Amino acid sequence: MNERTSARYEAKTETPRVSVILPVYNDAERLKRCLDALADQSYPRGQYEVLVVDNRSSPPLDEVVEPFGQARCLHESKRGSYAARNTGLAAARGSILAFTDSDCIPSADWIAAGVRRLSELPEGERLIGGHIELVPGDPAHPTGAELYDLVFGLSQKTYVEREHFAATANVFVTREIMDAVGSFDAELQSGGDNEWGKRAFAGGYPLSYAEDVVVRHPTRASFREMFTKIRRVTLGNCDLSCKDRGWRRRCWIRLAKVLPSLRYSVWPALTAGSLTPWMRVRLLGVIVVAHYYEYGIRLGRIGDLLRPLEESA
Repeated sequence: MNERTSARYEAKTETPRVSVILPVYNDAERLKRCLDALADQSYPRGQYEVLVVDNRSSPPLDEVVEPFGQARCLHESKRGSYAARNTGLAAARGSILAFTDSDCIPSADWIAAGVRRLSELPEGERLIGGHIELVPGDPAHPTGAELYDLVFGLSQKTYVEREHFAATANVFVTREIMDAVGSFDAELQSGGDNEWGKRAFAGGYPLSYAEDVVVRHPTRASFREMFTKIRRVTLGNCDLSCKDRGWRRRCWIRLAKVLPSLRYSVWPALTAGSLTPWMRVRLLGVIVVAHYYEYGIRLGRIGDLLRPLEESA
């Protein structure tokens, strides 16, 4: 029985083998906490492995991973989390593939719940995005950046049900579907989960949201962290747009939106649950700052893309 036949056989058993793939770059302390949670899973220990893919950390993270018996440390020299995830995919032995990140804390039944939810779906639809619980440092006194992240960061249910992708902080998929759809686009620094999810959906593999498959994810506490994420995501979205025809028109349409969107920015801030009036006022201020920061990045990116066209004219 070869590996792929074995994987298909395992997928039909009650406790199929699971490969957890976890890319990491210079995040040793949070990686330890993530590995602690993965070592304490309710799923049978012999039926899952953890593949930590070190994406050019300095120093390398082999010594951090070594004490965790369920984990192996792999290395990927090409910068980017999607290139690292592909390295994990190539080494994975499981019939089920689970993805999370080094800054996440999976619940104790994360693997068991993910496998159970997959088993409840038809064979051609065994692809789920699990719930990502955002956790501020001090829930009673969140920073402005944390408020922004709580309202707009990693809304997995919206991603799955409206946009047909799931953030790879919490994804389960069978090996068969992964093989059919193909690996992640290793050239993308951000948005690779979006691109892969839409490719899966277009290929006839619908995605399901699983509220009971949970990881906890810290909010970004500082404006520096918030701006870093906005820049990464914005440039990733620009790169995704460039892969499609008509990208210039779409980019200019986005730039025509000089003011923050009432529907997608202001209204969520006004209606978000459990925020005090003062929190809402602070959040609206952060939204304006974030919008114009993103606006500037898009304007600069479009200038970079159009410059070669002007020079060749």
